[in-house]
Amino acid sequence: MEWQDAVDLSRFIVSAAPFGGPIALIRGDKHFARVQGSAINKPIIHIFSSAGRELATVKWDGGPIVQMGWSVTEDLLCVADDGTVMVYDIHGAIKKTLMPRNLKLLTAKPIILLEGLA
Repeated sequence: MEWQDAVDLSRFIVSAAPFGGPIALIRGDKHFARVQGSAINKPIIHIFSSAGRELATVKWDGGPIVQMGWSVTEDLLCVADDGTVMVYDIHGAIKKTLMPRNLKLLTAKPIILLEGLA
């Protein structure tokens, strides 16, 4: 893996696509230091090939991520704690945003299936 010396996986939330597809990483909240008054404190989603080559980076502007997963078409689905779902392609370009009204994910954890979101 090209990231072998640069990435400590124990510090990240990891989502690997099936069948040798891409891998998405975002630093876990417990390892993310927030700096008061800083605009640099937005987490970054890194998208790697299965060989570890970085394909894209995405600045995450939503709330805390509660679930990440890949669809069968290799779209990355990121679910925030407010229920917002952001869909990215393998190159980090946003494809779709789904925003439910008045929803806070407190007890239920979303399930990302190959065909979509449940």
